[in-house]
Amino acid sequence: MTELNNKTKYEIINPSDCCYIYSDDELMASVSVGILSTWYGLADCNSGKTITHPFEVNEDWIKEHGIPDLNEYVKCNRNKMADILNSVDYKNERTSMNNIGKACHSIAKQLRELKE
Repeated sequence: MTELNNKTKYEIINPSDCCYIYSDDELMASVSVGILSTWYGLADCNSGKTITHPFEVNEDWIKEHGIPDLNEYVKCNRNKMADILNSVDYKNERTSMNNIGKACHSIAKQLRELKE
């Protein structure tokens, strides 16, 4: 099993550099990537299974997955979501103009600064 501190390794499906995040919660990882960008999806590196496709995490998807209020979900899980986004790692050196790692760290910082 590909793990970082007993967390599953997920690939952020995107059109530029191959990068990964780590989480022990598939739904929270999906939502974290969804708020990072609706252009991105998520795949489980262990099984190769696509968890979400690009553009899939939208308002309907969120409700279908038992999250009645995205703002409340993010507020209640902001630190865990920040940890997920801060775990971003590139397969190789970043080559594209699109800096997914920087975006992950920026959103993680914003999540930590949210008021309860």
